[in-house]
Amino acid sequence: MYIKEIVHIDRDALEADVVVSDGVFDLLCYAQPFEAAEAESLELSLTAFLSQNLMRATEQTDCVLKTQDGYYSYRLQGRIVDRQDQLLAVGNLVIEIDGEIPGDIGEGESVAVDVMRVDLTIK
Repeated sequence: MYIKEIVHIDRDALEADVVVSDGVFDLLCYAQPFEAAEAESLELSLTAFLSQNLMRATEQTDCVLKTQDGYYSYRLQGRIVDRQDQLLAVGNLVIEIDGEIPGDIGEGESVAVDVMRVDLTIK
């Protein structure tokens, strides 16, 4: 996972709109605090904000679909890689889901979820 593009940066507020990619899938993310110099050398982490409608997917393909629900909103389809930490993998992008994963969905299963925003954290 890497930063593909910095779309907009507000240096005073230390926030940015950043496109994160795994080489196949791209996600427009919100980042705050964000300093471009740090972003190149540190570990990146993604967290879904306001996740809803998480359900088992009928197809086992990964997908990133931009929705019209908000500037950062997406419909994501991937597989649960860690139930305890609520991690969803879409391609090689690993995203922490902020909602509950239904009890009948296990690790490795394909799911789809709507998210209002994906936040980028630099560790």
